[in-house]
Amino acid sequence: MNNLNGRNKRSHTKRIINKRLLGYSVAAGAVLAVAPPAGARTIITDPPDITIDDSNDSQYVDVNNDGIDDFEFSRNFFATVFIQNNININYNQILKYDTQQGPSYAYRFTCSEIVPDERTNSSTFAELQRWGDYPSGYPTGPFVGESGYIGVYFYIPVGSGDVEAGWHYGWIEFEGDKDGKWGKIKRWAYETDAERAISTPQCAPIPTLNQWGMMVLMGLILLEGGRRLKRRKDQEV
Repeated sequence: MNNLNGRNKRSHTKRIINKRLLGYSVAAGAVLAVAPPAGARTIITDPPDITIDDSNDSQYVDVNNDGIDDFEFSRNFFATVFIQNNININYNQILKYDTQQGPSYAYRFTCSEIVPDERTNSSTFAELQRWGDYPSGYPTGPFVGESGYIGVYFYIPVGSGDVEAGWHYGWIEFEGDKDGKWGKIKRWAYETDAERAISTPQCAPIPTLNQWGMMVLMGLILLEGGRRLKRRKDQEV
């Protein structure tokens, strides 16, 4: 009889432990489940790299994939790589000149930046890099040996689905070579809401201090839960 009572008591204690461990796990999981708000509706197109050099003609980017080319990338006989709006659509714009590099260079947005941060010096044409720029003889431009994002502002004439008709912000990722002679279009993106600013991709896909803190907190919750249940078990035996 005593053995039976002992077994029942241990079984009851085990059920309590399992139930409480489940409770602690749910609490810890709730910590991890706290996620940042969903981002803006950003559509990203990630094709194979498109090379701009002296072996091909102009390359076009249809930012929202509606069959209408929005921007043209070319390399002229001065080995200058540039971007301009599609000549059939006169008002699409490259956002912001890099005034430190020169009056005609596009600004190179980096990761975690908001496009636009301004639209006061936008244009339908901008250079990305030059090879052997006069009079220095050295390649110049914000994309020489660098990757970055070109801010764009373009028109969608007809909406479809959740994409609104109107003016939209976007970015085009471009990578230049160290000699300023060629470049690659990597990918592009835009916002489905008209006139809504867009963010360039996050700088690094690593946990933030906040996320590390949540994981540490989860571990502490489970550790403390296990310690308390062990103490209760020791007291009941």
